[in-house]
Amino acid sequence: MDNQNKLTEKDIFKICELVSDLRGSFRSGDSPFGPNIFKLVQSKNIRLVFYPVKSNDKNSFSAVYISMKNQNETFDFIGLNTNDYLDDQIFSLAHELYHYKKRSSLHFYREALNIVDKEELIAERFAAELLLPRSSLDEEVRSINNGSTNLNEWEYKSILMFIARLHSDYRIPYKAIVKRLYELEFISNSQYVNLYKENNRDTNG
Repeated sequence: MDNQNKLTEKDIFKICELVSDLRGSFRSGDSPFGPNIFKLVQSKNIRLVFYPVKSNDKNSFSAVYISMKNQNETFDFIGLNTNDYLDDQIFSLAHELYHYKKRSSLHFYREALNIVDKEELIAERFAAELLLPRSSLDEEVRSINNGSTNLNEWEYKSILMFIARLHSDYRIPYKAIVKRLYELEFISNSQYVNLYKENNRDTNG
């Protein structure tokens, strides 16, 4: 997760400001968004377009944001791949909301393991902060860990069970939760590496 080092404290501070502004406009506090993110998007007069795209299609994408101007009026669209799992769709929407806030004109989102573009790193962090705010995760961890945020000594299965509960409550993808725990330094690098390897879509897992 070396790419995470490219985000400075200033970057993260600005991300948190954007998230706070967006959550404030929806009066959501730090509560879980989950599927309510669809309502948030529509409250911004962003037109949602749903379309299934096969993952093996070379032109496949998770989401796309388009902004067009007609005279003095701006029209915003987010296209969403409905072949993705619901939690992935939610995360993709959150990612594209960053590009909406930054007034991009066109952006395609494709999930990638190793992101090198800094703007995409910021958008990923924005999505994670929007869907699972630090204050919420901090409280979740402390409430079951005797007031501490250090999970380094936890048994592997116990962490998996905790992540499963967060996934159920916040509807954020498994790997995004693992990254979130690591970027906030709640788990160690070795824990992160092992957790990230898990096949989270395995029905027997």
